[in-house]
Amino acid sequence: MPASNYGPGGKRKRKIMRKLRIREISGVGVPAQEGARALIMKAGEPPADDKVSKDDVAQAITGETDGHVHGISIMHYDDCRMSLYVSYATSDGADGSHSHQLYRGPDGSYSVLENAGHTHTLDSEALAMAIVSCMSKTHDNPGDAPMTNDEKKALKDATEGLEAMKAKAERLEKVLAMSPAHRAHFDTLADADADAWLEKSATDRDAALDALEKARNEADPVVYTTTGGIEIRKSAGEAAVALAKVSDEQAKKVDDLQKENAKLAEQREMAVFEKRAADELPHLPGTLQSRAALLKAAESIEDAEQRKQAVEALKAQNEGMSLAFKSFGTAGFDAMGVAKSGATDPASVDGKTPAEKLDALVKARMEKADDKTLTYEAVYADVVENTPEGAALYAAVAGG
Repeated sequence: MPASNYGPGGKRKRKIMRKLRIREISGVGVPAQEGARALIMKAGEPPADDKVSKDDVAQAITGETDGHVHGISIMHYDDCRMSLYVSYATSDGADGSHSHQLYRGPDGSYSVLENAGHTHTLDSEALAMAIVSCMSKTHDNPGDAPMTNDEKKALKDATEGLEAMKAKAERLEKVLAMSPAHRAHFDTLADADADAWLEKSATDRDAALDALEKARNEADPVVYTTTGGIEIRKSAGEAAVALAKVSDEQAKKVDDLQKENAKLAEQREMAVFEKRAADELPHLPGTLQSRAALLKAAESIEDAEQRKQAVEALKAQNEGMSLAFKSFGTAGFDAMGVAKSGATDPASVDGKTPAEKLDALVKARMEKADDKTLTYEAVYADVVENTPEGAALYAAVAGG
């Protein structure tokens, strides 16, 4: 070694590399040195008897991840050995390539293990079929050497794995095709009972569920159904039935109480509006209740400005009609129902306003009418339009 590599006392100098950039890490299938464990290995030449025949290579590919896929080679050697090799590939944006390991599960299925921060999907059934095809064509030609025990075992494992995956897929298809009721019952079964349920037709399953329900109702009938629709069966015991009935009774009482409270609240609210209608809208036509309803409707408007304008409009109408509620008496009107000059104001001899007199006249007509289905509004319109007295009173109410 050069002298510059050694220091005082013959000790070898150590160099510390502080800046190191690795652009590629390569792995090989056959390392040059025995027992190699390093990540960077030099490839050695395979033994002469390990040459691969091109016709004995079957290919499969993984699903795409990060813009790349990996090829899977099924390698069959002349000495009857078989191996799987996942080719190297490079992800989008990566500096170096990478590969993955394959894992064979207990059920014979294959999966791609994670590497470089990702994994890939794999058509395990297709790979198993390719393995079986590769192994089986080894002795298609006469004169080939008989299969070794290792090769037989590999072929047997691959075949069994393929059959297991097919059976598993077929079973899953049957389960997914079930109706919700059939699936719910299937989930309660196990082993042979579950297998037997899978083999039944949809019609047979319906019949079986009907029979089970009938047997259940006979052995444990429904003795009470709550107001919420919950069925209480005999097996629950008398205490459970009694408790359910008490619960229903309490729920009914609470419901009745809530309805009564709502009714009382509405009555209290209407009483407030009736008081306001009597104070704020005394001159509007109609009953106190109708005026209170008008006021309540106006106050229920959500928009504050529109609500204010509606209430003010009612009050303005009431103010405009205030003079109409001064009684002039029938002598104060001419034949056309117009108030004569010098008519008495503000009250008549009997002290009733024109609105009160018109209301009394309408009610008297309603009592004498043969048709008791006539509404107050219909009789009111008839009195005002078809009787001189009604027309005169209406003119006074309207501001005559």
